[in-house]
Amino acid sequence: MAKIESFRIYNVARKKLPPGRLRLIYTRSIPQLKNEWCRDPDAVETCPQCGGAVAMEAPSERLFQQWAANPRHCAVTSRNPLDRIRLLVEELDLAGETEYARAAVDYIAEPLGGHFSMTGPEESDKGSVDGEIADIAVRLGRFTSKLREAMADGRIDSKELTGIRQHARQLISEIKQAMDACGIREGI
Repeated sequence: MAKIESFRIYNVARKKLPPGRLRLIYTRSIPQLKNEWCRDPDAVETCPQCGGAVAMEAPSERLFQQWAANPRHCAVTSRNPLDRIRLLVEELDLAGETEYARAAVDYIAEPLGGHFSMTGPEESDKGSVDGEIADIAVRLGRFTSKLREAMADGRIDSKELTGIRQHARQLISEIKQAMDACGIREGI
């Protein structure tokens, strides 16, 4: 599949989503506010009813148009939220917070059943089989601890499931690195 530029995604969203749906996506109603943002410690303003963050104002139709505009053909465009998230992920990675950058990609891909996956083969970061086996043991311990924590109440919620999946992917990554240290270049 060819790479689709972010402005095209917004262009399709403007044309194909029901009227007002984009506006609804970028705003919060008071019931949503109560359920999702109550008592947000980082909120600048708070809701007088529940003490949660105040709903943000919807972007204008003009801004939606600018997000969907082709920058090669339009004089007035604006960096859309997908572009901003991409920059956030790049900045997190540059800051050494690769785990959080990958978690952001996982969060976005989760509704479609996807997750972050490195392109290309994993390379050994230890250079020895024994070093990689030690890493596998550590990752396996973290993975099983995460499973036990999640099952403590008898059920796994979506946040716990995301953490479990993340630890599972880290374990698989360590296994691939051990295979690389053995000279096996094909993936599993």
